[in-house]
Amino acid sequence: MTQSDAPACAGHAVCSRYNASPISKPSFSSLSLARALRIKMNSDKKTIQSIQALRGLAAILVVLFHFRTIPGPANQAVADSLFIYGSIGVTLFFTISGFIVVYITDDQTEGLTGGVEFLIKRACRVLPLYYLVTLGAAGNSLATLYETGRSMLFIPLDGSTVGPVYGFARIIVGWTLNYEIFFYLLTSLCIMLFGRWKWHALLASIAMLVLSPSLVFGWNGLSTVTGYPFENVYLKMITNPILLQFAAGVVIGLIHRAQPKLGSWFWGAILFALLPFFVWNYFSGHYSGHDFTGWGFINAALLLTLVMFEQHVSIRWPKSLLYLGTISYSLYLMHEKVHNFISKIISRAGVESQVSGWSLLVVAIVISLLVSMLTHKYVEQKMSAWLREKLLGKLRRGDEKLPEPITSSV
Repeated sequence: MTQSDAPACAGHAVCSRYNASPISKPSFSSLSLARALRIKMNSDKKTIQSIQALRGLAAILVVLFHFRTIPGPANQAVADSLFIYGSIGVTLFFTISGFIVVYITDDQTEGLTGGVEFLIKRACRVLPLYYLVTLGAAGNSLATLYETGRSMLFIPLDGSTVGPVYGFARIIVGWTLNYEIFFYLLTSLCIMLFGRWKWHALLASIAMLVLSPSLVFGWNGLSTVTGYPFENVYLKMITNPILLQFAAGVVIGLIHRAQPKLGSWFWGAILFALLPFFVWNYFSGHYSGHDFTGWGFINAALLLTLVMFEQHVSIRWPKSLLYLGTISYSLYLMHEKVHNFISKIISRAGVESQVSGWSLLVVAIVISLLVSMLTHKYVEQKMSAWLREKLLGKLRRGDEKLPEPITSSV
């Protein structure tokens, strides 16, 4: 998990202002001081390298899944055997997202201010690059502009298709952002309304959304493909059982916070058995699909075991994999654009039969990585950080004008 997910430390600024005048003590509320201390704690949170490594793994698996046709028809059978189940990375991303919201927000302000602050941070983290990429694919017809507008509002394009994609979005991977943003909205609402009970409320809300429609439509076996036959596509999306992947991540985050008294030998033994099972299942596809009974449970077990094992033992992950985790969001959004660009260049040059094979796959991956490094640096880091500081600065200045709270949040 990158430190950009945590707010910048403001503790030194507060102390400097206090010490500036030994005669007249500046007036700032205890609410402001508490926030400064919380910011300091969040900025000091230890990076969990297993999360970064799993992010990198998830990103490269999705890339290889989408790039599996590049080697050409002659190599398709081999490419499929290696990469056909690469979309397992999507459900892994969802479970990681659930874990992260617990890890980075558990100490922050509750109530209205906390909910808005959480939403600003997540929006600044996710939206700038996604909006730029989506606008870049807008096209110039009314139909494509309409699709672009729906995608930027995180509304699936076609409720008549099967779940959980429901017609995708203007860019292919955008369908997953529809779920991600809804999860953030739901989390923000629970932070606003339920205080220290926010995680209980969030898990109960997801359970209600996923299970209660079965009282009307009948049991769907928690199938993400089937979902529930609502007329409205957004209702189909927010009741799809794929939300259970986020819930699993939240539960893992709560277990990680509780630090159960189980030694490294316990988690190491599970990890020793789980890793070969994960590899076997990936290549065999025995348990597959976005259902919790498919990839969901296996991903959750792997995430839980790794983060708990890392509490006891320092894992030496390859730096390249950790860096992939750092740029994973850019790589996730940009690789399809690179694929389309390469395909157009080859098509216009008329060299489809001459340019193919595994070397072209390597070239596509390298270009995707280079582009992702740039977008991560200049959009994810610089633009997102600038927006976050501007918006959070306004929120905090406005909050300092509020009267002192009579009671603490529940």
